[in-house]
Amino acid sequence: MKEIVIVDDEPLLLNLLRRILQEAGYNVVVAATAADALERIRQREPELLICDVFMQNMDGLELIQNAKRLCVGQKIIAMSGGSLSVTPAVVREWSLLLGVIGFLKKPFSKQDVLMEVERVIGAAGHPG
Repeated sequence: MKEIVIVDDEPLLLNLLRRILQEAGYNVVVAATAADALERIRQREPELLICDVFMQNMDGLELIQNAKRLCVGQKIIAMSGGSLSVTPAVVREWSLLLGVIGFLKKPFSKQDVLMEVERVIGAAGHPG
């Protein structure tokens, strides 16, 4: 079964994403910090990393760079609602420049999540 690591510093969103993906049949590992996510990537070499861009301590853009160095070819979906000074479109462009292949704009629906995960992993990667 394909494994997905999700990192977000918002516990409610982290649990919502975990539930959506587990109900769809994916094996999900969650991390509350970028450092936690890097450790899980190092240990597990997941099929996919889904990460928030704006987090405390290490932001998602730094996490993306480190994950790509740690696991060459790591598939990544970035997610963001933007910030007071940066729109989601700008965050998406920054992410794409770092090699991210998927993006979720917050707020998103269950269907948005599942469609983007299936697009990035590919139909062969779906557990069902």
